[in-house]
Amino acid sequence: MTANGNAEDTNGNSVKISSVGQTQSDTPTTRKQIFQESALAFDVTEQDCDKMLNALSQEDAPWKDELKYVSRSWVKAVMSQPMIKNKKMRPRPFEYAKKKLVDYLDWRCKNNITEEIEHYLSLEDGKEFTEVHLTGGNCMYWYGVDKDGCPNLWYRAEMTDFDKVEVKKSSKSIALIMQAAIDKMPADVYNFNVIAFFDEFNFFKAMKKPSLIPNFVKTLMKVSPDRLKSACIITSRGGSVLYDIAKKVAPATLMNKTTKCKSREEAADLLQRNGVLCADEIPTFMGGEHIQDEDIVKNYARMMKEIEKGMHANDSSITDGDSDSSITDSDAKFICKGKF
Repeated sequence: MTANGNAEDTNGNSVKISSVGQTQSDTPTTRKQIFQESALAFDVTEQDCDKMLNALSQEDAPWKDELKYVSRSWVKAVMSQPMIKNKKMRPRPFEYAKKKLVDYLDWRCKNNITEEIEHYLSLEDGKEFTEVHLTGGNCMYWYGVDKDGCPNLWYRAEMTDFDKVEVKKSSKSIALIMQAAIDKMPADVYNFNVIAFFDEFNFFKAMKKPSLIPNFVKTLMKVSPDRLKSACIITSRGGSVLYDIAKKVAPATLMNKTTKCKSREEAADLLQRNGVLCADEIPTFMGGEHIQDEDIVKNYARMMKEIEKGMHANDSSITDGDSDSSITDSDAKFICKGKF
């Protein structure tokens, strides 16, 4: 785990923690000690959640129709996160948490996220999305879920054509990939895992786009505030440089859930121990035997359909008679949930 003891201040900035109202001997020294491993650091009651949802519904704003994509579990996560004020750790103030949700809804509305997702999901071959948004390669994709049904987002720098990546355009591309899966989450799932590879890639070409990594982190914070469950970053010497760049722009609420690994084998072991991947889900490029389905990786509509199946595998609302949601034998290898 990373450990520089930062948290959010009242403006959402990363700040150094010197104490949290404890005696010197009890003062936490790592993010893991400062923040609970659970995503919910402070208790949020159903009444608190109702109050927030009611306040949002009362807003006379163009994003009102987007409220259906805001789940109770996510609202609780946003409201429960810690922040530092007067050197003491406190829950976020109601208005501060509300602003985070409003900013997200406003961004979603202004960028026509819902309409674009619906458009690309209607195209079965996925070619248009690839041609428009993946000029730098199919390097980011959803594949599989963890033991709790939370989806796994993969990023592979070695599959990125840095010469063709358009940094400004990549924000929208990342948003459409991430948001489409988030929209399909069942009521009890609101967060996801990231598995990123920065160990086998052209470092010098990557550094020609120095804003690419900060842009990704900022997009992650805008698209999915307080949704990160865990991140496993595999780095080489060059990858460590990019990791350090990311640390400078990422808040503590992201970095304290991030683990850096020096090898793919080390990462595979960690992901199995943490229940992110099953033993038979370790892909060949991590030393395992599983071959990831390229059609899922490269076809936007298929990817979202499969990740939805994985997230809803134990959802009682899905019946065997629903042909679109039934789990086939081939799907079973894609879903690792329940094998732990």
